Amino acid sequence: MKMFKNVLKKHPHIAAVVLFFLFSFALLLPQIWTRAVVTGDDVVFHFNRFYDAAMQIKTGDFSYMMSLHGYQQSGRIVNALYGPYLAYLQGALVLLAGTWYRYQLLSNLLLGTLSATSLYFLMREVRVRYSFSVVLSMFFVTTYSIQYWWVAQGFSSWGVAVFPLCLIPAVRFLRTGKVPIFLMAGAVGLMLQIHMLSAFFLILAYALLFFIGWIKSQEKWKIVKDVALSVGLFLILTVNIWFPLLYVNAGNELVAPFINKKFIQSTVTWSKVNFLYFPYSLPIFFVLSAYFMMKKWKKQSVVLGGLSLTFLIFFIFSTNAFPWQFFAGKGIGLVDLIQFPFRFFLYANALLLTVVGMQLTKFAVRKKLFLGLTTLSTLIGVSFAWQQYNQAIQNQYNKPDFLQDMLHTTLYGTTEELRASLHSQDLGEFIRLAQKSTPDYVPKLSDKADNVRVINEAKSRYDRYRDQIILPNQQFSKRVNGDSLEISWSANQSEEIQIPIVVYRDSELVLNGQKLGKSDYYLSTIGVPTVTGKVGQNQLILSYKQQWWLLPVIVISLISWLAWLTYYVTTYRSATLLSLEALYEKNQF
Repeated sequence: MKMFKNVLKKHPHIAAVVLFFLFSFALLLPQIWTRAVVTGDDVVFHFNRFYDAAMQIKTGDFSYMMSLHGYQQSGRIVNALYGPYLAYLQGALVLLAGTWYRYQLLSNLLLGTLSATSLYFLMREVRVRYSFSVVLSMFFVTTYSIQYWWVAQGFSSWGVAVFPLCLIPAVRFLRTGKVPIFLMAGAVGLMLQIHMLSAFFLILAYALLFFIGWIKSQEKWKIVKDVALSVGLFLILTVNIWFPLLYVNAGNELVAPFINKKFIQSTVTWSKVNFLYFPYSLPIFFVLSAYFMMKKWKKQSVVLGGLSLTFLIFFIFSTNAFPWQFFAGKGIGLVDLIQFPFRFFLYANALLLTVVGMQLTKFAVRKKLFLGLTTLSTLIGVSFAWQQYNQAIQNQYNKPDFLQDMLHTTLYGTTEELRASLHSQDLGEFIRLAQKSTPDYVPKLSDKADNVRVINEAKSRYDRYRDQIILPNQQFSKRVNGDSLEISWSANQSEEIQIPIVVYRDSELVLNGQKLGKSDYYLSTIGVPTVTGKVGQNQLILSYKQQWWLLPVIVISLISWLAWLTYYVTTYRSATLLSLEALYEKNQF
């Protein structure tokens, strides 16, 4: 205990991170005890992403654009449009874990520690008392904002985890009136590398906070110029994301992710009311925040006022108080991209806890009483998280018909085989046994296009993917050769056959040694080709034409991040270290 006190006094940040690690580990105890795996709606989709990245790392056969191992080895473009760097990091974690069960433990542990650390550093930035910073950051891990990944595999949680950390540049701008050009570019760039939709929510928060600071500033034009410089640096850091995205979309119309037909019901005041008490102690912080807002509004600092206003706007957007009925279902791309209004609430939780931390630090008279209240709330959160995990296991892993009712999923194994595959060291076993027809980012082709032929296609793209990719895939042999896929089959006669792969504008096909032109095959409306095979053994090679710009784009991005980190560690951080340490010393406990 004495050693811990010494570490706490000399290295409070290290002590906090260690505590967050232990706290996150404690939340995982039920899963360690039961050895079960949570299988939410998106588990198959994301496991395929990470499996593909893991196998590319393991084999050394890389394709930045095509999926070589995941998604039925169909050659789909997924990771290149969905945070490629994080996908490879997750893939490395999968290899380190060795089984999907251990991967889930490690990823949850990492996410819990990361999210608490992220909120902790935001709270220290806004001068929240150390004890409140630590306890509220631990409580954050028990909210649905983070548990969304733990109990449902909602990938938004990875963006939410770094959302507080990425808000620091905006907070620093409000406090100093100066745009932290370098830091802001890195923060938004980091978020885009992790989760594109989360970058939208971060930019929205930035817009609100920067507008407040811009209105109060006497140097409005300088702020505009500095923001423009930061955007320029951001574009360099993220060129590996937006350049391929623009290029692929320019040459292909892609199927967008799921469009929610029940958009206006997906709010925290309709079908997701339970998020308001996830955990049960969360309403305590709503009450505390509302109390101090009403009582001390005029005494709030610019930073507290800005964060409070941003929280209120995000919270309203997550409810039916905002008239979503006028925007949902109208073909507005941004609204369709959001999918679920409750997502605003995931980010609002981080803002709420930061606001409460600032309010308790500045306005609360009986701080020990409120510290006890927040600690009790966190303990309730732990109990609630354990309960939610056990409920998820009962509803999923322990069900007699495990995975049988998962939407758009085709299974090739018994319940016992599916459970065993999640503990198997053959990572591909679960990928082969549970296959989900999620058609995100496959081509969206018109049946009137020249080389498109439609024969008895299902109405739903999910069903088309199942019928054209998943079901016939067993009839073909596929193997990876470098950055291409070799598909083999035998035929008793020369005939047309549909091959379970996906073809984009820059995809290249070589059939039995002969390169095919666009007129040599037909495509379905989701880009699945039909070719004419020969009698006997046939081989089709699928590759993706590597544009001259791809390697430079990746190199520029990686070098830019290396330079950013080097400058931050050696120069930028040290330049602000004294002022920040003074800030921490002043508000230590």
